[in-house]
Amino acid sequence: MGRHDAVAVNSGSHVTFDRCRFFGAGNDGVRIEGSNHSVLRSEVVDTGDHGIWMKGGDRPSLTPGNNLVENTDIHRFGRWTWTYLPGIHLRGSGNIARHNHIHDAPHSAILFRGNNHVIEYNEISDVCRYDSDAGAIYAGRRWDWRGNRIDFNYQVDTPDSIKGSGKYNLVRLF
Repeated sequence: MGRHDAVAVNSGSHVTFDRCRFFGAGNDGVRIEGSNHSVLRSEVVDTGDHGIWMKGGDRPSLTPGNNLVENTDIHRFGRWTWTYLPGIHLRGSGNIARHNHIHDAPHSAILFRGNNHVIEYNEISDVCRYDSDAGAIYAGRRWDWRGNRIDFNYQVDTPDSIKGSGKYNLVRLF
């Protein structure tokens, strides 16, 4: 158990976490900035804020960050802050979230900001528990966040805990 992030990579490139378990972080389970970083075949559980926060790439030039979250089980995140701190938060340009299982959380599974991200083959269940204006995969209000690809994600058992809320099921692009 800790009061801050379990792991933070603040710059650089080519750092890989493979088959790791990050649990009990007071803030984010994994916080990564830079390029060509990876979180593979891991588990992120019981975090106070984000499961994984990942930023990389350059939006003005559309240079990809090539950061990757793959085959990772992310659950019970957002214990302290219930909204806008998802299981995976992609920022920048050209980052990837694929083949992950994201579940058991108060708000969105994946939130992205920026360009040319790839979000595919994720299984999402039991998220968006305590809100009425969110989606399992969610983006904000910027018309210049283009080129993102969202393909073949699977969502089940997202409760409608606030009756009559008009909750959005899978993707909400505001």
